[in-house]
Amino acid sequence: MKALFGIIGTILRAVYSVFGFLFAKLSLCSLAGIIVGSFTGFMMTIIQLEQIPIPHQVASLLLIALMLGFTGFLLILLFLGLLLQYGVLQIFWLSLVNSLITAVLTVFVTITINLPVIYAITGLIIGIFVGAIL
Repeated sequence: MKALFGIIGTILRAVYSVFGFLFAKLSLCSLAGIIVGSFTGFMMTIIQLEQIPIPHQVASLLLIALMLGFTGFLLILLFLGLLLQYGVLQIFWLSLVNSLITAVLTVFVTITINLPVIYAITGLIIGIFVGAIL
């Protein structure tokens, strides 16, 4: 299993070497924020485009944001912790806080702007800023 993660990690490093100049100056927390923000924005786009009614009560939006944030947290642990071999225990708590804050902000901002075309980019930008602050 570790050999499989090593191979996938090598592929991700090769992709990063091609496109990495865009994100080379960003910290690890900002990269984690990019993963969560883009994922949350993408899922909000899918929800809006499928015309699933989203309740606009704060409690319902917070529940959606926490579910997406926890899923994004698992993605961070997979991509950064396992595949890029930063170690799950080293990034666990900070990535949990980062993913939850990023997801909550992304959900509330995307509901406010109501333009599904740019939700993923909005989440990416929010993730960069939240990661830079942390």
